[in-house]
Amino acid sequence: MKREYWRYLLYVFPYLRRYRLLFASSILLTIAGAVVALADPWPLAFLVDSGLGHHAPPAFIGSLVGTDRGHLILAAVAGGFLLAFLIQGIAVLTEYVNTKVDLSVSLDVRSDLFAHCQRLSQSFHDSLTSGDFMYRINFEATQYGTMSVALLPLAQSALTLVGMFVVALRIDAELALLSLLVVPCVYYSIGRYGKHIEPRMIKVRNLEALSLTMVNTAMAMLRVITAFNRQEYEHRRFRKQGESMVKARVRLTVYQMLFSMVVALFTAAGVGGVLYVGARHVISGQLSVGQLLVLLNYIHAMYQPLSTISSTISSFQQRLISIKFARRLFEMQPEVKEPPHAVPLSRAKGGVRFEHVTFDYPRREGTLRDVTFEVQPGEAVAIVGVTGAGKSTLVSLIPRFMNPAGGRVLIDGRDVREASLHSVPCCFLKASWPTSVTASRTRPSRRSSKPRSWQTPMTSSRSCRPPTKPSSVTGGRGSRVASVSASPSPAPS
Repeated sequence: MKREYWRYLLYVFPYLRRYRLLFASSILLTIAGAVVALADPWPLAFLVDSGLGHHAPPAFIGSLVGTDRGHLILAAVAGGFLLAFLIQGIAVLTEYVNTKVDLSVSLDVRSDLFAHCQRLSQSFHDSLTSGDFMYRINFEATQYGTMSVALLPLAQSALTLVGMFVVALRIDAELALLSLLVVPCVYYSIGRYGKHIEPRMIKVRNLEALSLTMVNTAMAMLRVITAFNRQEYEHRRFRKQGESMVKARVRLTVYQMLFSMVVALFTAAGVGGVLYVGARHVISGQLSVGQLLVLLNYIHAMYQPLSTISSTISSFQQRLISIKFARRLFEMQPEVKEPPHAVPLSRAKGGVRFEHVTFDYPRREGTLRDVTFEVQPGEAVAIVGVTGAGKSTLVSLIPRFMNPAGGRVLIDGRDVREASLHSVPCCFLKASWPTSVTASRTRPSRRSSKPRSWQTPMTSSRSCRPPTKPSSVTGGRGSRVASVSASPSPAPS
């Protein structure tokens, strides 16, 4: 796993401060669970050695129940039941606290990310699909909460492993050290696995976001799809994309299972070695059967996280990748910012003036070049042109959805960049003409209604002038600005 991902864990802790009491309770429950887990195998060892065997019971137990075998067996069973009750009770409380912390942190992050996305400029929203936004807010942002409680089970496992190793070391140092031989092999495998799993996870993540985009777009423009009888076409597109996602997910799962198999083989070899040496120690009298059972239980408990390490590491790294993508969205700064001495824009009279305005998109320069015009209050103006000419961009500069790269946009003689952000849009009444665009580039979107007849008319329309009358007008207060597209071909009959 790349080191850069670990720094994203630091962004989880500010949200945990709001629930510090719950998180502290979860830590205490984690420690209690680790301590109780250390005592779990001892009732069985007591039953084998003292209840069924001939070893004397510990002094404090002998003083309570005596030396009668029936009483000793009953004490072992009662102790096992009491430990099981404590373990399950702590598990229930831990799950309750962790779930509350998880969902609360997830809601906070999703709310903050949603509010942050609304503050970003229109040009940034144009660079991402709606499905990508939905995926980041609804799924990736929730990984903050999941990660906040995922660290605690890992901490509990670490505490349990350390405690079990210390106890095992006191019982039989040779077996305890022998069990550690598996760790370097597993550690090397984790490093190799983490290095190669990341691109596969990112690919699956991008395909899942694309599927969400296609569903969201198709449902939003369902009337248009039905009007042009394109249901089968959209279904084929979605099916083809879904098959690509399934193939990528299957490859990822196979890779995860192969790694799990490798780790299982390492742990099986470790258990086999400990069992062989431990059996020889029992034969030589160095260990009792009960002590060997305790050691095997501890070693099995130490190896159990290693046996399931593939799923643990996979989910852990996938959460870090999700946090990385969500954090990148948090780090995006709004291009349109509040000026230091902003003055609220009062009720506008309707005068609009562009002075040598230029605008460039990140990957499309020259969208607007030296645009200068003036609209007097009460005048009606229509802006016409082919798709991509910059009509919507020009109109978006007036309410300051975006900032021009050069020049000025003035309302009633005042530069819109000197007014407060919230006051500028309040001076406009925008009646949007309903549009429907597929989740693809302009050409596939425009040809989706009639694929074979689109290319030729569009080629000829590039050289002709736009129509003199707009097909739709967007009405405003005082001055009206229309943003329409020149139709490349008539709608199919």
